[in-house]
Amino acid sequence: NFLNFDRIDILDAHSDVAKRLIENSYVTQPEEQVRNLLFRLPCYPDAGAQEKYEELYGHGVCGRKIRDPMTGNITSYDIIGRVPVKGRDVVIIDDICDGGGTFIPLAKKLKEAGAKTVTLYVTHGIFSKGLEPLKEHIDYLTPFQIIGNYVTMQDIKQFNERTR
Repeated sequence: NFLNFDRIDILDAHSDVAKRLIENSYVTQPEEQVRNLLFRLPCYPDAGAQEKYEELYGHGVCGRKIRDPMTGNITSYDIIGRVPVKGRDVVIIDDICDGGGTFIPLAKKLKEAGAKTVTLYVTHGIFSKGLEPLKEHIDYLTPFQIIGNYVTMQDIKQFNERTR
């Protein structure tokens, strides 16, 4: 704030805290890339993501994760929503993926509910554990940007080509 910038754009901030703390900040979304995925049914991994994205990307289904209070690990996922998943291509929309611990059980649950394919769209893809853990339940990855040196866009391309 002491630098007195006229404007600071924050790409898909993880929470509203940044906007409140940084003067003259504006949160923007990479709307065009996500809109290209919306021939699929939107799925929000939790209520926070649903609140953040549903107005932009439309109604879909929402995940409700249940965590072990002692470890913080996700023990199960429920899918909430009135839109049927069976036979549909689904896109999970969120801001960040590091190791995939939120998305793997959700994608598994979507497949159990009959989803034809599951795409994971994240604005910021870190993928610190590589892409291997995601392969069993996620069919396609579409990160807006990759952060860190854990994977490359070539790795993403190869991941996506494996199911074609």
